[in-house]
Amino acid sequence: MSLLITASEPDQVSLLLADLIYLYGTRIEVTERFTDPTDGDAVTHCASLEIRRAEAAHAP
Repeated sequence: MSLLITASEPDQVSLLLADLIYLYGTRIEVTERFTDPTDGDAVTHCASLEIRRAEAAHAP
């Protein structure tokens, strides 16, 4: 699953990423962090990430 996080402050993106990593662990892969210019001097801080499916448990 792909997910794009956007926020007005870079700390907000970092906190949300930390929460997702706590929930999903190593299944999260941040593919890109960037800023996107908006109106005036403001920018939107963004992170693109992938959440991999959990591996199925194999029966012995």
